[in-house]
Amino acid sequence: MKKLTKKWLDFARADLEAAEVLLKSGKTHWSRQLSVLHCHQAIEKILKTVIISNGDEVKKVHNLIFLLNESKLKVPQEFKQYIEELNPHY
Repeated sequence: MKKLTKKWLDFARADLEAAEVLLKSGKTHWSRQLSVLHCHQAIEKILKTVIISNGDEVKKVHNLIFLLNESKLKVPQEFKQYIEELNPHY
């Protein structure tokens, strides 16, 4: 694995860990909202890892739909719907 792709995956894992901690604390609406934000960030970083692995350049965007298309991944419709619902929560 390239050093750069490993870095992006490590960042994604950290975001997922943060999301889990926030969700489990669940003390306030803000904890849940921040958990959603970290989920968005994790998916964004995973998609950027795929784009880099494909040898393409990553653009500085946070739009998950755009990044999913750029990644050229074939994903189930259910996953695309999840991306569409999560996308505005950045």
